[in-house]
Amino acid sequence: MCDGRGAGGGEQRGGLTRRLAMRGAYPADDFDKRAASRYRCPMRIPRLLAALPLLLAAAPAPPLMPGAWRETVVFALDSVNGSEELAQRMAKALPNPEPRDACLTASDLRNPQGIFLAGAEQSCRFARFTMADGRIDAAGDCSDGHGQTMHVEGNGTYTATGYDFTFQGTGQTGKLALAFRGRDSGRRIGICTAF
Repeated sequence: MCDGRGAGGGEQRGGLTRRLAMRGAYPADDFDKRAASRYRCPMRIPRLLAALPLLLAAAPAPPLMPGAWRETVVFALDSVNGSEELAQRMAKALPNPEPRDACLTASDLRNPQGIFLAGAEQSCRFARFTMADGRIDAAGDCSDGHGQTMHVEGNGTYTATGYDFTFQGTGQTGKLALAFRGRDSGRRIGICTAF
């Protein structure tokens, strides 16, 4: 155990011990043993400090904060009726996605699965949805209410002021069978005001 004298005290006492050893007060080869045993204190990291990284990793992520949020959903078509070429041609005709601003209240955020893919004008019912410890995992079926349906699966991360969710899936619109992937990202942009 450390004797509490600190580095300076040990050094001074060590200097005295060295001088005594040189004068023959006790054998010189005992000096290092005496200095080591009496004045060297092993560095000990408090247990709580050593466990801090584990505690931080295990800390639950805060929920999404109410306020004004901006959501952006982007899609990439992988195939249309099994054709990558047709998907590339259709992708050129798709409009660029516009960010969607919304005021999300504490009530809205109690059931956060309702906000995902809302910017794509889709209403989704998730058979699997987990949003905890900074991670999102989801799978479900979505519809735009006009005959277009899709099944999506994805995962992502979130903080109190933002989320990032990547997904892939399949869909049907009319006679077209689609395979796609995409990203839904959102960030809090301030307090709610009239948009």
